[in-house]
Amino acid sequence: MRSVGSDDVRPCLPLRRAAIDHLPPLPAHRHGRRLPRHLLPQDRHRLCGTEPASGCAGDRRSPRSGRPRALARAGAVLPPRNRNDRPAGSAGLRDLTGPGMGAEMQADTVAASEPGPEAGSVPAPTPAPALPLSVVIPVWNDPEGLARLLPVLTALPGVAQIIVVDDASDVPVGAKSIGLPGLATDSRILWLRSATQKGAGHARNLGLARVDCPHVLFFDSDDLPLPGLTALLADLAALPSEDAPFDFCLFRHIDSRTRASGTPGPLAGDQRLWDLLRAAEAPALIDRAQAARMVRIAAYPWNKIYRTAFLRAAAIRCTEIPVHNDVELHWTGFFHARRILVSTREGCEHFVAQGGSRLTNRSGLDRFEVFHALEAVQAALTASGPRAAAFGDAAAEFYLNLFRWIDETLEPELRATFRWRAQDFLRRALTPALFTLVAQADPDLAGRINRFLAEGRT
Repeated sequence: MRSVGSDDVRPCLPLRRAAIDHLPPLPAHRHGRRLPRHLLPQDRHRLCGTEPASGCAGDRRSPRSGRPRALARAGAVLPPRNRNDRPAGSAGLRDLTGPGMGAEMQADTVAASEPGPEAGSVPAPTPAPALPLSVVIPVWNDPEGLARLLPVLTALPGVAQIIVVDDASDVPVGAKSIGLPGLATDSRILWLRSATQKGAGHARNLGLARVDCPHVLFFDSDDLPLPGLTALLADLAALPSEDAPFDFCLFRHIDSRTRASGTPGPLAGDQRLWDLLRAAEAPALIDRAQAARMVRIAAYPWNKIYRTAFLRAAAIRCTEIPVHNDVELHWTGFFHARRILVSTREGCEHFVAQGGSRLTNRSGLDRFEVFHALEAVQAALTASGPRAAAFGDAAAEFYLNLFRWIDETLEPELRATFRWRAQDFLRRALTPALFTLVAQADPDLAGRINRFLAEGRT
């Protein structure tokens, strides 16, 4: 199968209009908000799929290096994989479940039910290994959310390092200030703080610089892991050695608004992209054309497990602006990645609180900072001709949808100025050559862009 990052592939085919016309606009950064109390988990062990006695309590740090030693392998044995359960039409996805993996899992399960050396004794099931992981959490004025998240993470198999970055909260964040003094002695947790508020992008970059593990996951303080994350970390740890160095793994998440509506899962537009991909729970590689489709998914930071060395080698970062700071991370990650895995497992739930002082709800001049992120995305896009051919129409549609969403969000007196800035950006970004590619791939999108550029002219 062709590598995801190969630059010799042809441009991807556009999505059908029915699948992309209603993609949700990209929300801004969301850290620092409150979780609805009626949606809070009451049992963190049930939430992360471990028994009360399980977790990472066996993790210790080397007295010389300060790095985590081997993790305590906790968690239930996963059921054997069925290599024939992939949905029809998914031939483009490569199943990375190793040969005989299902039999090994089944053997572990059977062994747990047979008598041990002593009459009547039943040995405990062998826990599935988990991928060693660092978790970076920016937080601003959300001690309640952090107090809910940290006990869940510390009980999650595979989490070897947790980096909490306080973005100058009014009350400095620490184990005692969030009401969990016992975490002060947990060697896995690193507490960092910015002297001035610089946004979640700066906080994530600061945390990434201190990551020790080979893989990293970015959570917000009001995200919560789901049992699917435990299973996914076990899946990734079980990858054959030749498939293990993936650049990132994209997984599904639950948006709290969909749970409230009775159909928990991603937002409808994102779910349509997953349906078109026809992926399965077992991690599978996607090719460049499939990546150019999945890049259209909402640019969240908490739905991907990144390889730390990949982010550092490609100098991939978050834009250090108040809002929209995760746009650059998402898009440049897709641009540079050569090995992208996908899994339909639901790894976390993101809680959205409507209204209030959350950064997502800002409607002032902060929104104009988005152009810093988009300039970085556009520079990375046009740095490679084949990359521009593969991702050009997806980027153009993202720009247009984002501008429409911001225009509706802004205070009325700012809209005309913002629209002028957005039109100027599109005219510069969509050179004749790039716009020709967009028009050939998606004529309807080209027409919508032209209509947007004509708005406000006299």
